[in-house]
Amino acid sequence: MSTIRTATDEDIEAIRDIAEAAWYAGVGGALDPAAIAEAIETYYDPEIVAAGVEADSVAFYVAETEAGNGATDGKPSDEGSMDGESTDEASMDGESTDEASMDGESTDEASMDGESTDEASMDGESTDEASMDGESTDEASMDGESTDEASMDGESTVVGFASAERTWADEVELHTIYVHPDRWGEGVGAALLDEVAAWARAEGADRIACGVLADNAVGVGFFEAVGFRRGRKTEAEIAGSVREEYEYELSL
Repeated sequence: MSTIRTATDEDIEAIRDIAEAAWYAGVGGALDPAAIAEAIETYYDPEIVAAGVEADSVAFYVAETEAGNGATDGKPSDEGSMDGESTDEASMDGESTDEASMDGESTDEASMDGESTDEASMDGESTDEASMDGESTDEASMDGESTDEASMDGESTVVGFASAERTWADEVELHTIYVHPDRWGEGVGAALLDEVAAWARAEGADRIACGVLADNAVGVGFFEAVGFRRGRKTEAEIAGSVREEYEYELSL
């Protein structure tokens, strides 16, 4: 079972690692690896992520799971990323133009984690290795450890994240929603979305909007499984490549 909390600056490295893993897993077959690498460098620069985490106008959450806790709960699979890129955006990494204050990413990014936006490391590293030193998934990019590894001291691991911002009086834009591929299918993405929805209602919004790359089958599947309605098809640009994107909306 995952715990959702507000993101802090200490989560920045984990957020980047999760986004990278989700992008490669979710759209690695459709986008050139060089394009994905460029998108991650652009949208997940530490300073950009920090700006989103610290912005008062942005709701930024992370999901933590106790080491060794990987039981499936039957909820929609996580994102390959919703990452839920914004429908406004024209960027291929699925980033939303509205999320400029965060990182400019669209919900398309492999996280639809959706999970497989449930909620979308993309770096193709193996996550099967179980480390005996209890390192968290934040360190996965550095030593290839799997988010599934069982920590010997029971520490929690950040396995997903989501960010959103109110763009209209009655609408919230879901900028990102990603879950590490090792945790897809465990309901992490759905839990993150529930937190965003609760925040959106408190803000007075009656709907959540996002954009998902048409090539992101995991993200598309996640959003439709949790009740988002597909709208028109638009275009998004990622690392100089123009890709088709679907607009999605969820009524609250």
